[in-house]
Amino acid sequence: MQGIVAGWPAGSDFVVDPGHPLLLRGPDVLASYRGTLTAYFGFTQQSRRPLASLLPKVVLSRFALPAGTSFVLALDPPADLADEEASLFEELVVAADERLAHVPIGRMSTSAGAEATEPLRMFHHERFAEAWALSTRGRKPTRRTRGEPASFYGQRALRLTRAMARYTGYDNGQFYFVSGESGRENYPRTWLSSATDLVVRIDYDLDDGLSGLSQISGLTLSGNAYLPLHGNSISIHADPREFDALKRLRAAAFAGIATRWEPQDVA
Repeated sequence: MQGIVAGWPAGSDFVVDPGHPLLLRGPDVLASYRGTLTAYFGFTQQSRRPLASLLPKVVLSRFALPAGTSFVLALDPPADLADEEASLFEELVVAADERLAHVPIGRMSTSAGAEATEPLRMFHHERFAEAWALSTRGRKPTRRTRGEPASFYGQRALRLTRAMARYTGYDNGQFYFVSGESGRENYPRTWLSSATDLVVRIDYDLDDGLSGLSQISGLTLSGNAYLPLHGNSISIHADPREFDALKRLRAAAFAGIATRWEPQDVA
């Protein structure tokens, strides 16, 4: 990302690895220029993980950041990207170590990915409110839902690692995560990152890229599908010594996972 940062115009400000109260993992860089935000995501094509592994983070960031934020994907050369994936960003840049002649920042033309995601913003936040109320107050779900769970459309390509399959249940459109060996819940951030990536990938059918996301958007708007509420029985301890003790719980709820939690006693 060095070439990206070096290529910005005067008057721009940026934060590397910005924190966000609703995200475990957000953009790699968030920049401001002339009153607009630009979120940058870096991806190394030599990585063994496909670009699809980055898309849950991108979609959650779309819902968490203000409407109108531009999303830019920075790729290491050589650039080789399918249209289904490229269309989820406003711009693509091939990033090298040297200063780039032009780096997109500020207001950009709206991408097909933004057009597919933005109509889902209200539905996503409604589910978040429900998951948060259930996690913190034990309130029963109150949303009116019509059609089938959106996960029905994405779960046909469901593939779990052997380790995650042992602690993941799926029934009637809902995922449910359970406790495993005693040491596993000592790493809630690592576990939650995997769990939130999974439910977002399946709920929004991201294995099919833009086509899958657009399908879920259309079905949800027409009332033929809804965003399901998922569950988690692994305790997420809230340490009052942390700056934001409930962030893990909140980030899980933002992805649609209602979680049992326990405050942690501090001597």
